[in-house]
Amino acid sequence: MDVFIRRAAFFAESADEALDLVDQKYARVLTRHTAGSGPGRLRVEAAEAGVLGLDRLAVAGLPGSAQVEPPVQLCLGTYLDGQVRHRMPHAGEISATRGDTVLCPQHESVAAEWTDTDLLLLRLPWSEVGRSAAALFGLDGGMPLQFTGAAPVSARGAEVYAALAAMAYHELRATDSVLANPLVNREVVDTILTAIVTTFPNTTMTRGYVPGPGSVHPAAVRRAVAFIDANISLPINLTDIAHSAGTSPRAIRAAFHQHLETTPIAYLRRTRLEAAHRELAAADPETSDAVRDIALRWGFSRADRFATAYRRTYGTSPEHTRRA
Repeated sequence: MDVFIRRAAFFAESADEALDLVDQKYARVLTRHTAGSGPGRLRVEAAEAGVLGLDRLAVAGLPGSAQVEPPVQLCLGTYLDGQVRHRMPHAGEISATRGDTVLCPQHESVAAEWTDTDLLLLRLPWSEVGRSAAALFGLDGGMPLQFTGAAPVSARGAEVYAALAAMAYHELRATDSVLANPLVNREVVDTILTAIVTTFPNTTMTRGYVPGPGSVHPAAVRRAVAFIDANISLPINLTDIAHSAGTSPRAIRAAFHQHLETTPIAYLRRTRLEAAHRELAAADPETSDAVRDIALRWGFSRADRFATAYRRTYGTSPEHTRRA
């Protein structure tokens, strides 16, 4: 079943109306100050697909300041234009301008002062962020993830995150969005989450030594492989695979490396590539779906990357297999 994509637009023509909109949609406004009541506008173009939400907020002629409660979900703002000053109790003060991304840490209110600005805001449930951190860093039943700062730790990481967010927003706004495909949607969300957890300061970056997962019996790998083979058409992830094997994400990743010399996600992608190959080989060139449609059905959103992986594995192009 496709992921339902929801799109909406909201407007406000005064600073108070704009803050009312923020209060209703994002976080409760604690204090506010509006600089005059001249002509201006806030336009919000919002889009969601499953757990992923991306909104573009453009403010013109509505200067002001406000303090809001901690948002109920993870929020990261990438500034496309303008300048905003943020103040947070522990994360400190950050002045953001074009190209900068600011993360709102858990449990911290945010005070901001702005003039005209254009912002791309990404929203994800905290539960998704915690799941991603557990899979990446092995927080199995241990210390939960906490973000400890609002600014990225690396400029390159911030660029990668911003490019991913912009790509996802563009896809969410597209008429025939690939993010409606559940396999592609899951992969994009996981890629964005990985970029966030490895780019913005959090407790996984400062924790001490963590012992290895220890030995994992080959039977757990067999259970994981059977689960993957039976569910390749579903949007499964590393946490699902580990659960099916009765172990942790960190342990099953180590076990795949030890026994199969690969990773669970690499094995999943390979089985999906094999499924696409079988469909292409059985296709009727006159009536079957195009290569792009078959690739997308198996979670490959980029036709060029699909073709590269296919040629590397099968020594020919997907189109040639379909025509044969």
